[in-house]
Amino acid sequence: MFCIIIVFLAASFYACLDMMHFSLRLNEEKKYRLNCNNNQIELRLTVNMGSHYQFLIKSLQGEFDFYTDSLNIITRPTATTVYSYFKYGKKSFSGHQTIEKGKTLICYFSIYGDYSYGSPGCPEEILIPPSGFIMCDDKPLITDTIRINMKQ
Repeated sequence: MFCIIIVFLAASFYACLDMMHFSLRLNEEKKYRLNCNNNQIELRLTVNMGSHYQFLIKSLQGEFDFYTDSLNIITRPTATTVYSYFKYGKKSFSGHQTIEKGKTLICYFSIYGDYSYGSPGCPEEILIPPSGFIMCDDKPLITDTIRINMKQ
């Protein structure tokens, strides 16, 4: 009976850790905003205690185009594997998606590697270099590398 209680408590503790999310700073900002003409987009990143991340992208003004195959996630030290998928509303998608004003697109990604800092999926730094991942008026919106320091 004692073993069953210990197993139950351990499983409950692990489940609670997995549900806890923490916001991370993108270029030292909790809510990182990018502008294009009169359009504005807000980026936020959360991580749970494991190796799973949520990159939330909300259109505050105007419409934006997303190209999932252009997203590049770099980790330092280098990850063994980075897996990502995208949702807009309740639907998963890949390829191209237009996000409307007031709507949020979510990029879920997991990082797997053997890191000395933190948990197995926690690199010291995550970088999102300039790319055509987010476009506005046929121009890339990310023009400088976005840095996420995991030692916040």
